[in-house]
Amino acid sequence: MKRIISCIIGLLAAFCLLTGCKNQYPYYDMPIEPIQTGSPGMSGLTIFTIDELSDLEEYCDVIVRGKVTIGTAKVKTSQRGNWKEDKWNYYTQSALTISEVYQGDLKAGDKITLSEPWFVEKNEDGEDILHIVGSYMPSDPNQEYVFCLVYHSGSYDPLADTYAPLTSGNCRYPVDNTTAHAAKLKKLDLPDPPKSYNTIYEEIQEKYLS
Repeated sequence: MKRIISCIIGLLAAFCLLTGCKNQYPYYDMPIEPIQTGSPGMSGLTIFTIDELSDLEEYCDVIVRGKVTIGTAKVKTSQRGNWKEDKWNYYTQSALTISEVYQGDLKAGDKITLSEPWFVEKNEDGEDILHIVGSYMPSDPNQEYVFCLVYHSGSYDPLADTYAPLTSGNCRYPVDNTTAHAAKLKKLDLPDPPKSYNTIYEEIQEKYLS
């Protein structure tokens, strides 16, 4: 009996290894509807310009390196504000495990709640549609990122006690951009990221990742 149980456990482990069942990421194969907005309102600031890394360091509460560690089925979607017709007011919350801190009062090993500007909603035909702000795809649990985040602390803020990107365009950078998922991302017909994205990415690689 013990030998049979051991064989079953071995087969299940092999199946998970082959199918990648640890961290499934279905979003690249899901129909996508980008939500265009000039003011995502994630930071609570009305006017700011992000042209270089020093701007992010000025406006963001924390700059950290880490991975999202939840399964897709456990994501909670929240609404920011009372404008139900404005889809850009919706966020999905997940757990982010910190591996390194470049700015702020967090520490390696901390787990924080991350609010990201995307959500999944069924259309009239019952098909899951991924709604994203600009070109911000859901964070890949298999990918480590540098996140530039603001902390929401207002008692009337639906995002209270969570961290969110300052903007949807240039506040998350993959540590390793040569993965298969990154290659798939390039094939998606998404809005172009801000012009400053590549410039800031180079600064982050030089200052934080070298």
